[in-house]
Amino acid sequence: MSVLLSRFRRYPLAVGFLLVVSLGLLGHAVPLIRTVELKTLDNQFKILRQIAPKDVDRDVVVIGIDEETTKVFREPYTLWHVHFGRLFEALAMAGPVVVGIDINLPDRSYDFLLPGYDKNLLQGILALKSVAPLVLGVTVEADGRERKIYPPFLSVAGKNAAGFVQWRLDHDRVARHFSERLGEAGEVLPTLVGAMARHMGLDPTEGIINYAVGKGFDYIPLHRVLEWFEAADTESLKAVFADHPVLLGTVMPFENRRDC
Repeated sequence: MSVLLSRFRRYPLAVGFLLVVSLGLLGHAVPLIRTVELKTLDNQFKILRQIAPKDVDRDVVVIGIDEETTKVFREPYTLWHVHFGRLFEALAMAGPVVVGIDINLPDRSYDFLLPGYDKNLLQGILALKSVAPLVLGVTVEADGRERKIYPPFLSVAGKNAAGFVQWRLDHDRVARHFSERLGEAGEVLPTLVGAMARHMGLDPTEGIINYAVGKGFDYIPLHRVLEWFEAADTESLKAVFADHPVLLGTVMPFENRRDC
């Protein structure tokens, strides 16, 4: 120790430089180590899914808005009220256990553009609500404020019918943990997933998301569901959605639609 102190007194700049370099290397090493840990966790889930798949009785069924759907529906996305209204009526025929809407519903009325247009969506919400709970996804604006949903849609959807769709992501932009402590001071905020779980009689708890449970990701295109509805194909609707939690969302990469 006395030798090191002696050398530090003789070469303070050199020793200080080495300390700075060492701390810099450590600063780069910590994120790298964390990334390795996260990727190892991902691989563990993949291996578990391969060697010991674990199905769930009521897995989530995803209704996806994909590229083909945007080609089938020729109206601008903002004016899809009719399509979403019909989707909700179709699900009312199928009898899901709960339905989550992971899209931005309008924050205003569009009746000024097409008189009576809001009615299409309101009727669909009413039809579905009579059969299963409905949870509307809530996002935030760029400034952090809650993005509002047109009040009549929330009112018709009923109590506990909204939840935030935000997640706390790891530094590689992947969601691996569930928590409803999303407030600035760590306060609990209702989430879309949490609200859906509570409607199913489950208690959503914080922790790591187990990606080894359930089937791999798949979805039913929105336009296909409406084809079943238009054909009055109740059998297909019930075969896919009856007694399952259902989630509607966009499955196109790099999409972030503001309104529907």
